[in-house]
Amino acid sequence: MRSSKQHPLTGTVHVDEFYVGAYEEGRSGRSLESKKRLVVVALEILEQGGVGRAYARVIDHASGKEFKPFFDDHISTDAHVVTDV
Repeated sequence: MRSSKQHPLTGTVHVDEFYVGAYEEGRSGRSLESKKRLVVVALEILEQGGVGRAYARVIDHASGKEFKPFFDDHISTDAHVVTDV
């Protein structure tokens, strides 16, 4: 699926990154030689509770350089962004 980028997330938006992939013998967590893929996800939290919409993107590195285009494409500038930083 591809986003039209016409409906940015609003309100409270939780953002985090994580690795996706199968267990690899002898490698754990964020090993640089891992075949796992790094993904950033943004979840729109509804006022009445629960999750509204969500966007995710595979990225190369957990850095501002990688996050900015994702934020620009999918999160309203008026949103209250919550991260683990």
